[in-house]
Amino acid sequence: VLYVIVPNVDSLACNLLGAQARTFDGRNHLVYFSAATLADSLGRAGLEVVRTSTRVGSLEPVFAHAAGRDPYAGEEHPLSPWLAAHGGELEREVERAGLGYKLHCLATRP
Repeated sequence: VLYVIVPNVDSLACNLLGAQARTFDGRNHLVYFSAATLADSLGRAGLEVVRTSTRVGSLEPVFAHAAGRDPYAGEEHPLSPWLAAHGGELEREVERAGLGYKLHCLATRP
């Protein structure tokens, strides 16, 4: 059994922030995965994907970028109060759509 968590290159954050996404800062990862490329890599290693899901982590950088601000400056932006109240619901919807920032995958040997 293998359980892996990797950045999701198909996440909402990566799609909207592009090269600004922390995923691509070059400090932690040499290879980037989507659900499809991770399943392909695991299949080539003789593993079968049992379940894949995503987790958001935080929508703050996405909203900061949408407001024309530095996504990682940590400064409050106009939508911060709304995110504090409703961000959890929105994050669950993003996760259900497979657009979360972290890709979680459970695989086994057939």
